[in-house]
Amino acid sequence: MALGWDTAPGCIQHGVAGSDGVYAPYEKCADYFTFGPGSTFGTSTSGVTTSYWILTIIAIIVMIAAFVAWVMTEDRKLKQQSGVLNSAPGAIAYRFHSRDLHLVLSAPKPARFRVTVDGKAPGIDAGADVKPDGTGVVTNERLYQLIRQRGEVRDRTFRIEFLDPGAEAFAFTFG
Repeated sequence: MALGWDTAPGCIQHGVAGSDGVYAPYEKCADYFTFGPGSTFGTSTSGVTTSYWILTIIAIIVMIAAFVAWVMTEDRKLKQQSGVLNSAPGAIAYRFHSRDLHLVLSAPKPARFRVTVDGKAPGIDAGADVKPDGTGVVTNERLYQLIRQRGEVRDRTFRIEFLDPGAEAFAFTFG
């Protein structure tokens, strides 16, 4: 039986007051209400095979193991409001669309970094705290101006690579 938008299967009863007879036609609707391959009317199976559950559990275990391995091999610490690089090198990449890109940085001792925009040194687009070749140094906790686009403002990919451990990044700001 082909059904259109305004057609319901004959087993659906509309406008019938609630009574035991309302639910009796379910047996006639078994073709419209199935629960997956292999399910039949009157069974409690959901149609999901045991192998489905076994594969699902294996997939969950693999994902947890991959996450634990990632956490154990990465040498950085994410705090509530910042990220600290425990061993160098380490990098942050960010896609942005603004004239200026700033980053609040801190380090217990001077930490060198290198900045790129779309994979190249910023050149004339270097901010006040970056040389045209993309190098700079974090000396104390403050806002660092890393990029100041001189030409057309467009979508760009920013990357900062820290060359020394101990650098701490707090927040990006844009202008």
